[in-house]
Amino acid sequence: MLPRVALTLPPALRIQPLADQAIFVRAAISGVIREALIAACLTAVMILLFLGSWRSTLIIAISIRCPS
Repeated sequence: MLPRVALTLPPALRIQPLADQAIFVRAAISGVIREALIAACLTAVMILLFLGSWRSTLIIAISIRCPS
């Protein structure tokens, strides 16, 4: 986006980025997604252990995943 914004500015004004936090933000989002998947898998395993039925586990896992 920065090059596009620079085209709209007057020629005398220069843009120089000081820091790029995109790497850290992407890593944080990746970590959250990974932890959510691990939590979902562990939850499904616990439900399977308590109920003992693959069908019931699948139904509950789908209802947790799709609340609407």
